[in-house]
Amino acid sequence: MRDTTRAQASLLAQIDVLDSFIFQARAQVAPIGSLPTEVLSIIFSFYASLHPQGLNTLTTVCRFWRYVALNDPRLWSTISIQINPKYVPFYLSRSKSLPLHIRIQPISPLELWSTNRITYFLQKTLAPSERKRIHSFDVTIPSRLMSERFADAFYQFTEHEPISLEHLTWINIELSCHSHIADEITLAGSATLVAAGYPAPQCPKLHSLAIRSPSEPCYLLISHQLYQLTTHSALHTLELTDIRIITNLAPQPVSKSMPSLKTVRFRVIEPPALRYILESLSMQSVETLMLDFSDTGQPESHFTSTLPVDFPNLKSLSLIGLFTMDHSGWKNILSQNTGIEELACESSSFGDAELGLLSSLSPNPTESHSLLLPALKYLQMQNLLISWESVAALQMARGASGIRVSLHSR
Repeated sequence: MRDTTRAQASLLAQIDVLDSFIFQARAQVAPIGSLPTEVLSIIFSFYASLHPQGLNTLTTVCRFWRYVALNDPRLWSTISIQINPKYVPFYLSRSKSLPLHIRIQPISPLELWSTNRITYFLQKTLAPSERKRIHSFDVTIPSRLMSERFADAFYQFTEHEPISLEHLTWINIELSCHSHIADEITLAGSATLVAAGYPAPQCPKLHSLAIRSPSEPCYLLISHQLYQLTTHSALHTLELTDIRIITNLAPQPVSKSMPSLKTVRFRVIEPPALRYILESLSMQSVETLMLDFSDTGQPESHFTSTLPVDFPNLKSLSLIGLFTMDHSGWKNILSQNTGIEELACESSSFGDAELGLLSSLSPNPTESHSLLLPALKYLQMQNLLISWESVAALQMARGASGIRVSLHSR
């Protein structure tokens, strides 16, 4: 009886060996097994982008897949919070010396993380030994509860000292509750901050900054935060969105020069706040300016006639949502910036009479009469009450100088 049992066990073991051999043989002749390692690595990368927690599982399928995955450090250079915490050190080591991309984003609205898990993730990925490798840091959390937990964990992590991420090329922090996370980071590259505060002073490598509001109806800007922007000497592009109220208004100090600032966009900013911003920031080097009054709660006509839009180097001006500005207000804005080459007006009170300003001769301090905006080369008008007759008159008045017109009427 014992001999029979042993023989049966031996046969079962041989069957297992044969099954394993057959499985491996079939895997070798399967279509995916014939793919070049480069192609298989691309497939792995696509899979990991959809299932961040599944990359480590791919290494257990077969020896070939494990070889391909472990020998491509690019697969391990994106570290998501969905990854099992115990595998995070593997990602850091398997990515070798490649730049790191940190992602903190929920896959579904029901996904929940504990504060301890977030803290552990930050401790590993933002460790001093790894900071020079971090090239992008993306935090997008639509849940208010998870936003609060992330903010708490981040404050605990930076309790003793702010962190420096001076090798960043891009950072995005979008939360659903107001915080001051950015105050604790020395930023670089391009930054988008939603409810994340303002960058810490003196970020010499920060060249692009966008600050936006979350879903709350009112976003406060403290005056010293505004002045703090002038400490970023390399800032090239600035965007402020949905600033409704400026608090702690103080006597405006002499604005620091921002010689690198070329592009400025102000969206959905209440007129009094915008006026204060324009008077407080030194933007003499700005070449592209966009003012968007859409969805603001106050009429702009009471101040746009004296709006401080006087930039000697301005070449492109976009004005959106100036519904109540009168003819003299338009003339005042356009006459302050004679170097404009591109003008865009959208959903505004700009009509045939205002277009006529660009066709008629106006007094000039140095000449008897000249055209308004003599350098104008391109005019874009969208959702305006403009007639083609007025456009034809403009092109005829400009004559040989030429002007391209894009008209999208209501």
